[in-house]
Amino acid sequence: DNPERRLIVHEEYRRTLDAMAILSDAERETLSLAATGDLAYREIATILETTEANVKVRVHRARIKLLKQMKKGETDG
Repeated sequence: DNPERRLIVHEEYRRTLDAMAILSDAERETLSLAATGDLAYREIATILETTEANVKVRVHRARIKLLKQMKKGETDG
């Protein structure tokens, strides 16, 4: 209901999407599936036809890259 809060949320959403552009397609797809919270890593592995261990590695690496990019964006802007 708060316009200022909506603007902040919108800006964070935009920054996150921009930062996700640095991820590989596989990392972006895996992280997107994991971020919903509706699927277990085992289920994501089945969807992506890979191992559960690989899903865990992709999610971990993607989160690290995303966090670094988001922090970089804070200092750049």
